[in-house]
Amino acid sequence: MKTNLMSRSTLVLICITVLFATGCTRMYKQPIHEVAFMPAKEKIDLPVQLVLTDDFRNAKWEKKSMGDTFVMPIGENLVYNTKLLMKNVFTNPLIPESETDSPQNNIEVKYVLRPKVAYIKQSFGVTAFSKATTSIGIEWTLARVSGTPVWVETIKGVGVGKAGNVFTAEGHQKKRFQSALEDLFKKTQEAMLSSPLLRKLQ
Repeated sequence: MKTNLMSRSTLVLICITVLFATGCTRMYKQPIHEVAFMPAKEKIDLPVQLVLTDDFRNAKWEKKSMGDTFVMPIGENLVYNTKLLMKNVFTNPLIPESETDSPQNNIEVKYVLRPKVAYIKQSFGVTAFSKATTSIGIEWTLARVSGTPVWVETIKGVGVGKAGNVFTAEGHQKKRFQSALEDLFKKTQEAMLSSPLLRKLQ
């Protein structure tokens, strides 16, 4: 009887140890946030098709801490707003409509735009009241259909706000992420529309 009791206690202890050792994954999925682009006074009249890689579509921020894994997927937001960016910069862009689509070969298209996630970072202060920062860097490459790069820029979007405690952290993270998106895509729109090189290609 005593042996059975010890065996059960040992089993429970092993289960608890395994549970804490393996940790868990905490997913912070962000709802789609539509960036409020400024209306372009004059769009760029350039035949461009958008190419979205799987890495870009599935982009995420990930951090491991105390045995747990924290994940914030941002790919859906990047794809959604990149398509809007194309419509707010170019006169007649060729854009894939769904995740399974790829831009069709078009003899009129002379250039392709390939966005690539350069980094996704989050930094936190020491307390719940400290400032926290969310940073997203995207490398934008406009290339000829032959593959020759014509215009390459890495643009950073930053969102700053409170870190928050265990009850409010997710809400604050959402606000910082949305601010970073707004900053990133508005800067990108401005960089493209004001580029003498892109204007010269028309």
